Amino acid sequence: MDSYNLTQVVDFPTRITNTSETLIDTVFIDTSVYDKTQIKPVINGISDHDAQFLCLLKSNINKKSPPKK
Repeated sequence: MDSYNLTQVVDFPTRITNTSETLIDTVFIDTSVYDKTQIKPVINGISDHDAQFLCLLKSNINKKSPPKK
């Protein structure tokens, strides 16, 4: 994954039971495009499996220069 600049960003358990906590969801992002990320669990209380909410800040944006007159 490193050769493609991919990094796994989930760093908390996504399935929690009375006897175990497990990270069963993985999310990989391209670190050459996104330099800042924020990921948080979304606890729904319906099941033992939580969702993830991922915010990305794109850092490698190609800005176009204004047209010349």
